Amino acid sequence: MSQLYPKIFSSFKKGKKAITTCIGDELHELGIRMVADLLELKGWDTIHLGSNTPPAEILKILEEKEIDLLAISATLPDQLEGSRELIKVVQANDKLTKVKIMVGGRLFSQSGDLWQKIGADGFAENAKEAVKAADSLL
Repeated sequence: MSQLYPKIFSSFKKGKKAITTCIGDELHELGIRMVADLLELKGWDTIHLGSNTPPAEILKILEEKEIDLLAISATLPDQLEGSRELIKVVQANDKLTKVKIMVGGRLFSQSGDLWQKIGADGFAENAKEAVKAADSLL
C-alpha cells in the first residue's frame, strides 16, 4: 500500500496534522490505519503509531509535531481505562490545549455516549465518518 502513496495522495495539504493510534496492545488496528490513510487522502499530514506505543511517547510526538488531532481506537472493555487515562493526560498538558481527541472502535460503537463520558471531543462509527468528524472538530 505504501508504494501507492505517491500516486494516490494529492499534493494539496490542509495544514492539519493527526496522530492515529490504538490503546495498549490492541491487535485490531486495521480500522485506525484506514482512518490515517483516508485523512491523508483528504490532505491531512498523519502519523500512524498503531499499537503498543507508550502514552509518554504519544505525548512527546503530540508536543514535538504540533498535532491538531489525536485519533484513538479501542476494541475491548479492558482498553477503556487506558483510553480515559491518555485523554486525561493530553487534556491536562498546557502545551496541548489545541489538540482535539476523537475515538472509535468497537468499544465506543457499542456504548452510546461513552466517548463523551471519558472526555473525548468526538466519535466516529467508521473510517469514512472519522474523516467527517475530524474536519468538523477542526
